[in-house]
Formats: sequence, C-alpha cells, structure tokens
Amino acid sequence: MKTDLSIAKKYSVAFFELAKEKSILDKVASDLKTLEKVLESDPQIKSFTFTFKVTPEEKSKVFASVFPDFNELTQNLLATIFSNKRQMLIFDIIKDFSRLYKTEKNELDVKIFVPAEIETKTEETISTSVGNLTGKKVVLEVKVQPALLGGAKLRIGNTIYDGTVSGRLNKLRQELLIG
Repeated sequence: MKTDLSIAKKYSVAFFELAKEKSILDKVASDLKTLEKVLESDPQIKSFTFTFKVTPEEKSKVFASVFPDFNELTQNLLATIFSNKRQMLIFDIIKDFSRLYKTEKNELDVKIFVPAEIETKTEETISTSVGNLTGKKVVLEVKVQPALLGGAKLRIGNTIYDGTVSGRLNKLRQELLIG
C-alpha cells in the first residue's frame, strides 16, 4: 500500500517535470509559494480547500477565480488534486516540489538565529561564505531570538552549528552535571 508521502511525491515529480519541459518552473514555483502562504494565513480558504463537502469542480472554479494569475498548469494540478480527492496532500506536494526546484536551481536554504537584527552586509558575508563552502546559491533567512544572548546559530539543511552564548552555557552546565 502506498503511503501519502509517496503519492505526494508522484504528483510533485510529475508536475515538476511538466513545468520544466514547458520552461515555466519559476512561474509555477511562484504560484505554489503563493498558494502555500494563502493556505497558511487564511483559515477560510484552508477550510474550503480541505473539505469534502464541496465538489471538485466547484473548488476548481473557485480557485481559478481566486487565483486568476496562476499558470494553466498550476490550475490543472489543483483540479487534478481535487478530482482525485488528494487535497490533504497539498502541503506535501508543495514541499517536495520546492525541494526539486531548489535542487534544480542549486539553492540551499540556510537559517541563522541571532539575538538581534544584523546588518545587510553581515547577511551578505554569511551567504557568500556558506555559498563558497557548499558551492550553492544560499537563500538566507534571519530569525531574531533575543534569548540567545550573543553569538549565532546556523542551520544548514539538518545540521545545526551553535556558536551562541546560551548554547555554550548549556554545554558547560551539562559538563558540570556529568563531571
């Protein structure tokens, strides 16, 4: 029996390949990013999207009117998802498409957690340094967390590099408790 994630992956791969073939990757990636933001921020649209009380045809019509700038391929993907009653997989499909898109564009998501805002020049230096180390175009997201006290924490993929004062204090506390 196929898992939901494997089904979502089939949708995202097929959609990605079609978009690439038609040379509209950037447009459909933008469409999906917009859709994801709207679904995350608007409870009514999210509820409408995930309900089974509305017919797939009605959903497709509403989405076409709510998102008239979406590419025809994106509209067709949504219609297919609705007609196959796979709307619960939308976020997984978007996530996997985004992964494929970033791989295609040689992009790497990097998050940096800092105790206070950092200057644009510092952001550029960090992006350039990580880019030089990884050979990828870095998409840096800065998250301010005052509890860090000082330093910075960097997340590259699933790896976290902790150079924060609070991180060092926690490590020292653990060492003292053990030793």
